[in-house]
Amino acid sequence: MRKTAPFILIACLVIPCFAAEEVAALFRFKTYGFSISPLEETSDVPAHVAVTMFLPPSESFAPNVNVLIQRDPGTVAKHVEATKKQLEALKFTMLSEKVEERVYRFEYTGNLQGAKLHYYGKSEFARGKVYVVTGTAKDSQWEAVGDKLKKCVDSFKVD
Repeated sequence: MRKTAPFILIACLVIPCFAAEEVAALFRFKTYGFSISPLEETSDVPAHVAVTMFLPPSESFAPNVNVLIQRDPGTVAKHVEATKKQLEALKFTMLSEKVEERVYRFEYTGNLQGAKLHYYGKSEFARGKVYVVTGTAKDSQWEAVGDKLKKCVDSFKVD
């Protein structure tokens, strides 16, 4: 009995930790009344979208937030330069930007597939990757949903 008591004690302490970890790994949507486990897998591809969330659609477009994971280009300056080149090639207009030590924040507008879109995002550099989080809505939707998208984007943080 003396040998089994420590094992029982350890099991009682460890098992709740596994259960707590499982609960912490859920996306919780209180408004909709559900939770779901994230669909995750490591990847060696240069860039991939890890998460996309949508607000209810209007005007044939669902405002959304995406989390794109890219390889770290080496410096924040290189990422900023590449981002600006992409926006220039698409003829998008930069509204604001702020470069911090490991974070690049940006807001821009542009026409894509016949729709004038408004974007707000941030790129966070951590763990050898760049996490690009972008909120997007039609320019005409921005007044109604822009603050929600910004709040969502700004809430992102790398563990």
